[in-house]
Amino acid sequence: TLYATVSPSTATGTVTFKDASSTTLCTTSSLVTGSASCSWTPSLASTVVIHGEYGGDTNYSGSNSSTSNLSVNDVISIGGSNNITTNYLQASSSTAFTASNGTGTKTWSIAKSGGGSVSGITINASTGIITAASGTSSDSYTMDVTATDTVGATATVSMTVTVNKIDPSLSWSDVTKSISEGTFNLTDPTSSTAGAFAYSSGSTSVATVSGSTVTLKIAGTSTFTATFTPTDLTNYNTGKTVTM
Repeated sequence: TLYATVSPSTATGTVTFKDASSTTLCTTSSLVTGSASCSWTPSLASTVVIHGEYGGDTNYSGSNSSTSNLSVNDVISIGGSNNITTNYLQASSSTAFTASNGTGTKTWSIAKSGGGSVSGITINASTGIITAASGTSSDSYTMDVTATDTVGATATVSMTVTVNKIDPSLSWSDVTKSISEGTFNLTDPTSSTAGAFAYSSGSTSVATVSGSTVTLKIAGTSTFTATFTPTDLTNYNTGKTVTM
Protein backbone atom coordinates (compact mmCIF):
# COMPACT_ATOMS: atom_id res chain seq x y z
CA THR A 1 0.00 0.00 0.00
CA LEU A 2 1.32 3.43 -1.00
CA TYR A 3 0.31 6.40 1.16
CA ALA A 4 0.07 10.06 0.07
CA THR A 5 -0.13 13.19 2.20
CA VAL A 6 -0.82 16.58 0.61
CA SER A 7 -0.45 19.91 2.35
CA PRO A 8 -2.56 21.79 3.19
CA SER A 9 -5.00 19.20 4.55
CA THR A 10 -7.90 21.04 2.86
CA ALA A 11 -6.63 19.95 -0.57
CA THR A 12 -8.87 17.55 -2.47
CA GLY A 13 -8.37 15.46 -5.57
CA THR A 14 -6.11 12.43 -6.03
CA VAL A 15 -2.43 11.42 -6.12
CA THR A 16 -0.96 9.14 -8.77
CA PHE A 17 2.16 7.16 -7.96
CA LYS A 18 4.60 6.55 -10.82
CA ASP A 19 7.96 4.88 -11.30
CA ALA A 20 11.09 6.35 -12.88
CA SER A 21 9.76 5.74 -16.39
CA SER A 22 6.48 7.52 -15.49
CA THR A 23 4.53 4.27 -15.58
CA THR A 24 1.48 4.56 -13.33
CA LEU A 25 1.61 2.24 -10.35
CA CYS A 26 -1.71 3.21 -8.76
CA THR A 27 -3.98 6.20 -8.13
CA THR A 28 -5.43 7.03 -4.74
CA SER A 29 -9.04 7.58 -3.87
CA SER A 30 -10.07 11.18 -3.10
CA LEU A 31 -8.00 12.89 -0.46
CA VAL A 32 -9.55 13.12 3.00
CA THR A 33 -7.94 15.74 5.25
CA GLY A 34 -5.00 15.68 2.85
CA SER A 35 -4.39 11.91 2.95
CA ALA A 36 -5.21 8.88 0.79
CA SER A 37 -3.70 5.57 -0.30
CA CYS A 38 -3.74 3.00 -3.08
CA SER A 39 -2.58 -0.58 -3.55
CA TRP A 40 0.17 -1.70 -5.88
CA THR A 41 1.43 -5.25 -6.46
CA PRO A 42 5.04 -5.41 -7.68
CA SER A 43 5.65 -7.86 -10.51
CA LEU A 44 9.22 -8.75 -9.52
CA ALA A 45 11.90 -8.14 -6.93
CA SER A 46 13.85 -4.93 -7.57
CA THR A 47 14.47 -1.41 -6.33
CA VAL A 48 11.76 0.90 -7.65
CA VAL A 49 12.14 4.68 -7.80
CA ILE A 50 8.72 6.12 -6.92
CA HIS A 51 7.26 9.60 -6.85
CA GLY A 52 3.76 10.97 -6.36
CA GLU A 53 1.93 13.38 -8.67
CA TYR A 54 -0.86 15.46 -7.14
CA GLY A 55 -3.41 16.39 -9.79
CA GLY A 56 -4.61 19.57 -8.08
CA ASP A 57 -8.16 20.80 -7.47
CA THR A 58 -10.08 24.06 -7.93
CA ASN A 59 -8.04 25.75 -5.23
CA TYR A 60 -4.60 24.23 -5.50
CA SER A 61 -2.32 23.52 -8.43
CA GLY A 62 -0.86 20.11 -9.09
CA SER A 63 2.61 19.22 -7.86
CA ASN A 64 5.08 16.37 -7.76
CA SER A 65 6.82 14.86 -4.75
CA SER A 66 10.50 14.02 -4.51
CA THR A 67 11.50 10.48 -5.41
CA SER A 68 11.89 7.57 -2.99
CA ASN A 69 13.61 4.24 -3.46
CA LEU A 70 11.43 1.25 -2.60
CA SER A 71 13.15 -2.14 -2.24
CA VAL A 72 10.94 -5.03 -3.29
CA ASN A 73 12.22 -8.38 -2.05
CA ASP A 74 11.35 -11.85 -3.33
CA VAL A 75 8.76 -13.63 -1.18
CA ILE A 76 10.15 -16.13 1.29
CA SER A 77 10.34 -19.66 -0.08
CA ILE A 78 10.27 -22.56 2.41
CA GLY A 79 11.78 -25.94 1.67
CA GLY A 80 13.39 -28.93 3.31
CA SER A 81 12.16 -30.88 6.33
CA ASN A 82 9.68 -33.74 6.40
CA ASN A 83 6.62 -35.05 8.19
CA ILE A 84 7.11 -36.81 11.52
CA THR A 85 5.74 -40.27 12.30
CA THR A 86 6.51 -41.65 15.73
CA ASN A 87 5.02 -43.62 18.62
CA TYR A 88 3.72 -42.49 21.97
CA LEU A 89 6.58 -42.23 24.50
CA GLN A 90 9.10 -42.02 21.66
CA ALA A 91 10.54 -38.58 20.91
CA SER A 92 11.25 -37.73 17.28
CA SER A 93 12.57 -34.75 15.32
CA SER A 94 12.28 -33.58 11.72
CA THR A 95 15.08 -32.49 9.48
CA ALA A 96 15.54 -28.72 9.32
CA PHE A 97 13.26 -26.45 7.33
CA THR A 98 15.06 -24.01 5.04
CA ALA A 99 14.02 -20.55 3.88
CA SER A 100 15.34 -18.62 0.91
CA ASN A 101 14.67 -15.07 -0.33
CA GLY A 102 13.10 -12.54 1.99
CA THR A 103 15.23 -10.20 4.09
CA GLY A 104 17.83 -11.20 6.62
CA THR A 105 17.68 -14.02 9.14
CA LYS A 106 14.47 -16.05 9.38
CA THR A 107 12.77 -16.96 12.65
CA TRP A 108 10.65 -20.11 12.82
CA SER A 109 7.36 -20.71 14.62
CA ILE A 110 4.76 -23.48 14.63
CA ALA A 111 1.05 -23.67 15.41
CA LYS A 112 -1.76 -26.15 14.99
CA SER A 113 -3.67 -25.56 11.75
CA GLY A 114 -6.81 -23.65 12.63
CA GLY A 115 -5.18 -22.08 15.68
CA GLY A 116 -3.72 -23.08 19.02
CA SER A 117 -0.80 -25.32 19.85
CA VAL A 118 -0.13 -28.99 20.59
CA SER A 119 1.55 -29.85 23.87
CA GLY A 120 4.86 -31.53 23.10
CA ILE A 121 5.26 -30.30 19.50
CA THR A 122 7.80 -27.48 19.24
CA ILE A 123 10.14 -25.91 16.70
CA ASN A 124 13.60 -24.50 17.21
CA ALA A 125 13.21 -20.82 16.27
CA SER A 126 16.72 -20.68 14.83
CA THR A 127 17.23 -24.05 13.11
CA GLY A 128 13.69 -24.83 11.94
CA ILE A 129 13.83 -28.35 13.42
CA ILE A 130 10.52 -29.68 14.78
CA THR A 131 10.44 -32.01 17.78
CA ALA A 132 7.60 -34.22 19.01
CA ALA A 133 8.34 -34.95 22.67
CA SER A 134 7.95 -38.46 24.08
CA GLY A 135 4.75 -37.57 25.94
CA THR A 136 2.91 -36.08 22.94
CA SER A 137 -0.58 -37.59 22.84
CA SER A 138 -1.40 -40.04 20.08
CA ASP A 139 -3.13 -38.38 17.11
CA SER A 140 -2.45 -36.98 13.65
CA TYR A 141 -1.74 -33.26 13.80
CA THR A 142 -1.63 -30.84 10.87
CA MET A 143 0.81 -28.10 11.81
CA ASP A 144 1.53 -24.72 10.18
CA VAL A 145 5.21 -23.80 10.06
CA THR A 146 5.98 -20.09 9.56
CA ALA A 147 9.22 -18.33 8.64
CA THR A 148 9.41 -14.62 9.52
CA ASP A 149 12.18 -12.39 8.17
CA THR A 150 13.70 -9.27 9.71
CA VAL A 151 11.16 -6.91 8.12
CA GLY A 152 8.17 -8.97 9.26
CA ALA A 153 7.41 -10.73 5.97
CA THR A 154 6.18 -14.30 6.44
CA ALA A 155 5.65 -17.56 4.58
CA THR A 156 3.82 -20.62 5.88
CA VAL A 157 3.74 -24.29 4.93
CA SER A 158 1.88 -27.23 6.45
CA MET A 159 3.29 -30.51 7.70
CA THR A 160 1.94 -33.50 9.61
CA VAL A 161 2.99 -34.97 12.93
CA THR A 162 1.59 -38.47 13.49
CA VAL A 163 1.89 -40.08 16.92
CA ASN A 164 0.76 -43.71 16.95
CA LYS A 165 -0.74 -45.62 19.86
CA ILE A 166 1.45 -48.27 21.46
CA ASP A 167 0.80 -51.72 22.92
CA PRO A 168 0.92 -51.96 26.70
CA SER A 169 3.65 -54.19 28.09
CA LEU A 170 2.09 -57.19 29.91
CA SER A 171 3.63 -60.04 31.89
CA TRP A 172 2.07 -62.89 33.90
CA SER A 173 3.64 -65.74 35.84
CA ASP A 174 2.42 -69.35 35.85
CA VAL A 175 0.89 -70.73 39.07
CA THR A 176 0.43 -74.24 40.41
CA LYS A 177 -2.52 -75.08 42.65
CA SER A 178 -3.81 -78.17 44.48
CA ILE A 179 -7.28 -79.48 43.60
CA SER A 180 -8.01 -79.45 47.33
CA GLU A 181 -7.87 -75.65 47.37
CA GLY A 182 -11.15 -75.53 45.47
CA THR A 183 -11.02 -71.85 44.49
CA PHE A 184 -8.47 -69.06 44.36
CA ASN A 185 -8.25 -65.50 43.06
CA LEU A 186 -6.09 -64.68 40.07
CA THR A 187 -3.38 -62.07 40.51
CA ASP A 188 -3.55 -59.44 37.81
CA PRO A 189 -0.72 -59.47 35.27
CA THR A 190 1.83 -56.71 35.47
CA SER A 191 1.10 -53.86 33.03
CA SER A 192 3.05 -50.80 31.92
CA THR A 193 -0.10 -48.69 32.26
CA ALA A 194 -3.25 -48.70 34.36
CA GLY A 195 -6.28 -50.64 33.19
CA ALA A 196 -8.54 -53.65 33.76
CA PHE A 197 -8.30 -57.35 32.88
CA ALA A 198 -10.92 -59.86 31.78
CA TYR A 199 -10.08 -63.56 32.19
CA SER A 200 -10.95 -66.79 30.39
CA SER A 201 -9.97 -70.42 30.88
CA GLY A 202 -8.71 -72.49 28.00
CA SER A 203 -9.91 -75.75 29.56
CA THR A 204 -13.13 -75.33 31.53
CA SER A 205 -13.15 -79.04 32.41
CA VAL A 206 -10.02 -78.38 34.48
CA ALA A 207 -10.87 -74.93 35.84
CA THR A 208 -13.45 -72.21 35.30
CA VAL A 209 -13.14 -68.50 36.02
CA SER A 210 -15.73 -65.91 37.01
CA GLY A 211 -14.38 -62.40 37.33
CA SER A 212 -10.98 -63.18 38.83
CA THR A 213 -12.12 -66.19 40.88
CA VAL A 214 -10.98 -69.59 39.61
CA THR A 215 -12.84 -72.79 40.52
CA LEU A 216 -10.76 -75.95 40.22
CA LYS A 217 -12.60 -78.95 38.70
CA ILE A 218 -10.12 -81.76 38.19
CA ALA A 219 -6.40 -82.23 38.14
CA GLY A 220 -4.88 -81.05 34.91
CA THR A 221 -3.57 -78.01 33.07
CA SER A 222 -5.51 -75.00 31.77
CA THR A 223 -4.10 -71.98 29.97
CA PHE A 224 -5.68 -68.75 31.18
CA THR A 225 -5.91 -65.66 28.99
CA ALA A 226 -6.04 -62.12 30.38
CA THR A 227 -7.44 -59.49 27.99
CA PHE A 228 -6.43 -55.94 28.86
CA THR A 229 -8.39 -52.68 28.52
CA PRO A 230 -6.17 -49.68 29.30
CA THR A 231 -7.53 -46.68 31.15
CA ASP A 232 -5.68 -44.45 28.68
CA LEU A 233 -7.40 -45.35 25.41
CA THR A 234 -5.91 -42.30 23.70
CA ASN A 235 -2.35 -43.59 23.75
CA TYR A 236 -2.59 -47.37 24.23
CA ASN A 237 -4.09 -50.12 22.09
CA THR A 238 -6.87 -52.11 23.73
CA GLY A 239 -7.62 -55.83 23.62
CA LYS A 240 -4.05 -57.01 24.11
CA THR A 241 -3.67 -60.39 25.81
CA VAL A 242 -1.23 -62.33 27.93
CA THR A 243 -1.45 -66.00 28.99
CA MET A 244 -0.28 -68.18 31.84
